[in-house]
Amino acid sequence: MTQISVPSFHGSSHRDRRNNADGDEFGDKRPLTPPMPEAGKLWIHCNNCFKQYAVIKIAKNGGVNGQNEEVFYLLACKHICCDKCVITRLGRTPSDAPYFVCCICRQTVRGRKINNSLPVNLKTFFHPAPWSLSSDEVNSFQMKNIQHLNKYKNKLESQFVKDENDLDLARKICQRHCMTNRLLVVERRKQGQRLQQLKTECRIRRDRLAQKSPSSRRGSSERYDKRPHSTSIINNRPQTKAARRRSITSFANPSNISFDL
Repeated sequence: MTQISVPSFHGSSHRDRRNNADGDEFGDKRPLTPPMPEAGKLWIHCNNCFKQYAVIKIAKNGGVNGQNEEVFYLLACKHICCDKCVITRLGRTPSDAPYFVCCICRQTVRGRKINNSLPVNLKTFFHPAPWSLSSDEVNSFQMKNIQHLNKYKNKLESQFVKDENDLDLARKICQRHCMTNRLLVVERRKQGQRLQQLKTECRIRRDRLAQKSPSSRRGSSERYDKRPHSTSIINNRPQTKAARRRSITSFANPSNISFDL
């Protein structure tokens, strides 16, 4: 595994010193690269929104983005909350210290800002080497916060892996739909060409029928004029079998002959 060396602010190269000198001429004394957060402070985070104390401290000092100052509180219920998550209440008297409503356990407790001015008994909870102390409370406090932060990071990693899998699946589906769309475009172009061919054939056949129709009509009218209009042909036609069946045979009228029977 390759190791990445982090540039230090104590020892700088000739080029860095020259850039710093140029910056000093224009009144710009900002560092070239932001300092790395201390590993012993990375576990200090807001138990509600998971903001990290070390990262916010670097941003507050202008090393990253120069964000607005954010305050972290250590509450009497042993929870760490930032000023945006905790609910601050004024004291009973103007001289009384404010109290807080914890956003985790919803208890009304006292709290202190996490900074160098913390009392010694509270500042011990943030000792960089808790194993060197003879206090199990400090060790359990830090381990509880480390496990809480690691659980949140694992959740983010699993969500990231899930999002990557969903993205790959969506990419495959889009590629399949794109291929299907291309095939449909080609098929539509073929069907359009076939439709034009059919329209052309229909137009040619219609023109041919239009050219033949006047001569055929004229010949049929001439043949109809040459037919005889006499009704003798109709009268001289032989009777059909049905007409014969309908005719009734009657007696003939003999001469007037009288005799006794």
